[in-house]
Amino acid sequence: MKQYVVCPVCNAVMLTEFGSQFNPCTIKRCVRSPSHNIETFSADIYDEIYKIRILVKNETAIWAVWDFTAKQLEVGNAVLSQMLPWFEPDITNYRKLTDKIMTYLIFS
Repeated sequence: MKQYVVCPVCNAVMLTEFGSQFNPCTIKRCVRSPSHNIETFSADIYDEIYKIRILVKNETAIWAVWDFTAKQLEVGNAVLSQMLPWFEPDITNYRKLTDKIMTYLIFS
């Protein structure tokens, strides 16, 4: 999956941050809308996304992280995290994606 230029949810230009010499990566964030929080990570020399992180539930700060290199999906907060079954995220429908993750959490 290629790095986004615009947010797949709201089509706003994503903010780009560059890592340090010790962590050479590019992080893109959508900061326009409070209704969603998306971060994508790619290596500086490639434009391929290796990690996507979204905020699933704002009240409890639950994040979902897709690691494309290990094909792992980890969901949790600063205190507790859990691995969920891998699936490819469709970020264009943010609400449906967060509902799907919450359903997995309830039934796992």
